[in-house]
Amino acid sequence: MLQPMAMILMIPHYQTYRDYDTRLTNVFSAVDQTKGQVLLYNDKLVETLYSAWHGGVSEDSENVWGNYVPYLRSVQDPFENLPWPNGNIVLTNAQIQAILVNRKYMASTDTFVSLDLSSITKFPSGRVSNINIIYKDAAGAVQTKSVTNDCTRTFLGLPSNLYTVTYDAVNGAYTFSGKGNGHGLGMSQIGANMKDSLSTKDYEDMKTVTVQVYAQPTMTCKPLYIAALPLSLGMTSNDVVSLQNALIKLGYNISSATGYFGIQTNSAVIAFQTDEGIPASGTVGTWTCSELKYALIIKSGIRSLRF
Repeated sequence: MLQPMAMILMIPHYQTYRDYDTRLTNVFSAVDQTKGQVLLYNDKLVETLYSAWHGGVSEDSENVWGNYVPYLRSVQDPFENLPWPNGNIVLTNAQIQAILVNRKYMASTDTFVSLDLSSITKFPSGRVSNINIIYKDAAGAVQTKSVTNDCTRTFLGLPSNLYTVTYDAVNGAYTFSGKGNGHGLGMSQIGANMKDSLSTKDYEDMKTVTVQVYAQPTMTCKPLYIAALPLSLGMTSNDVVSLQNALIKLGYNISSATGYFGIQTNSAVIAFQTDEGIPASGTVGTWTCSELKYALIIKSGIRSLRF
């Protein structure tokens, strides 16, 4: 039986960020515990993707959006194996006709004939990788259109592409039976909640636990987190250590992060400010801090994923 929190999480309303809410004390606690930390892989920020639930198995990134990501691999999830949120989906030929026209898979003058069930192929995870649509165009010629990868769920608005399908010739209807909800990449929200409910580990334990993945990201410090500004010549603090590490990472001449804001650190700050075209005062205020963060983000190689 699902835990109460899992029952809440299964509804998309509870999986969507809806601005600040003082009732979400657990969320605030999680943010505070992870403040100043990010996941990096090969010195680049990790794309920490998730979907509602995976149906017991996640998917390889290239099978969803086409780009290979070494740490987004298909793995079994022993903490959830849940079916579609509303059970089986039955679609008649007429309903499929309307959906395919509305979603631009067929023209309004085309006529749906069938889904070619013999054309279905699957990824090792069990998700459908290909299914062919058979239809007639306006001239009456039979045409075939292949639907591949993640589109094998979205072309009919299905919850996932981890499904089987059968056809009832008497009633002219297809029955889709599946598991999971979403694209299946990265973390399963329901699986994570179920695992957390069974775990006695706190965050500090969990972040260092050994995880069996193909290419494991590493937890590291945020590129730059400074608690108090400004920083200037003569100061000594952990914030100065963070500043010095950032400047070293960006290639400026600092021998080591000692925590003391001396002449060498001052010169490096002035050099950075000059390079960025901001006032070269040698003091690190909000402007310089923002530019440092941006420079580190660029160096970390953040890129956009196609959703």
